[in-house]
Amino acid sequence: METKEKKVPVGNIKSLEVNITSPIEMNFGKIDFNNLNLYVGQNGSGKSLILKTSWICNLLGQYYAIEQQGYKGIDFEKECTFLFDHTFDANNFEGKIECVFENAEISITLNNGKCTNIIFATFKSLEQSNLPIFMSKDMRTIDNMVTYMKTKKLLGITNDIFSSDKTQLEKILQMYKIYDVMFVEQFLSKANGYRVTKELQDALDKYESRELKLTAIHVDTVACTIKDVDSVTNKITDLSTLSGGAQSLIVMILGNSVLTK
Repeated sequence: METKEKKVPVGNIKSLEVNITSPIEMNFGKIDFNNLNLYVGQNGSGKSLILKTSWICNLLGQYYAIEQQGYKGIDFEKECTFLFDHTFDANNFEGKIECVFENAEISITLNNGKCTNIIFATFKSLEQSNLPIFMSKDMRTIDNMVTYMKTKKLLGITNDIFSSDKTQLEKILQMYKIYDVMFVEQFLSKANGYRVTKELQDALDKYESRELKLTAIHVDTVACTIKDVDSVTNKITDLSTLSGGAQSLIVMILGNSVLTK
């Protein structure tokens, strides 16, 4: 009896090597990744470059897993260039990026901001897992998300922003980075109707704030609101009325909970 090979996810990043030769030289050598990484350095030292590049590699890894599952037709060089174009303010990078995952490897060559070559390698059968999350300061609060929904409404964007027709996506990318768009779109979709678990409430309780008592999340993309609805007490709380600190904690903890399960 034939045994099918067990599929595995791409896995976490184990190491990243970024060697940028232009417009300024940034050679970080091999950076080993742990479960938690803390980057410290002066402005312009390359912290954001490392974080954003690792996010792009993670996303490309998921695209590769999708192709491994039988979906053909992905132009990886084009997708890679698109991600760099809409992640960095000025994408004119020259150089090479090597990313090693638990179950795959990626090598990217950049020429004046364009991906001219991308090589994937794996010895295992891959399956898709959760899309990577990049939580930036520009999408840190509920207020930021409400503004995003209002912006979409103002631009007349009503259908699936990630449909095969990229017209809608290109509209919003004139105002937001791709990592913010992907994060908030996933958050709004998966948080709507989400009933807060004891595990999540326990995490919020560590901050000892009455503002952080949640029951069930309701997202209204027409009214552009994000509310907590307690069906037992009929209490409705517009989360955008909470303090900025409370909003940030909710986005961080709730976002991590609903997007990584």
